[in-house]
Formats: sequence, C-alpha cells, structure tokens
Amino acid sequence: MPILIDSADDPRVADYVGLRDRAERADVFIAESKLVVRRLVTSKFQVRSFLLAPERYEELRDVVDPVNAPVY
Repeated sequence: MPILIDSADDPRVADYVGLRDRAERADVFIAESKLVVRRLVTSKFQVRSFLLAPERYEELRDVVDPVNAPVY
C-alpha cells in the first residue's frame, strides 16, 4: 500500500528532491518509465523505494507491491 507524501520536505523522499547533477546521485539509479521500472524489479539491483503518482502506482502495483521497498 502506498504511503502518501504531502510535501517535498518529507525526509522519506529526500533521495528524490533536488537531483539535478549526476554526481549528486552517483550511488542512486532512478527509473522513470513503466518499462524500466518493470525491468528494474527483476534485475540484480536492490530497490530502495518507489516514488509514483497515484495513477502510475495503479499501473505498476503488480510489480511494486511484491518488492520489499516503500512505495510513496
């Protein structure tokens, strides 16, 4: 079940806020498309979290719900 985030100041989404420079996110992989998210969850990479709009969550819930990572 997704966790509702009301503000970009919420520390749970700090990994996503203000990422403009590749050097700032050297240890973070951000998957943005539905296809890439679907491939990510079956890859060797460990998922730390998901940040999804409500409609995107509905489209991807079959793959993100089984992953042991928070969904925001």
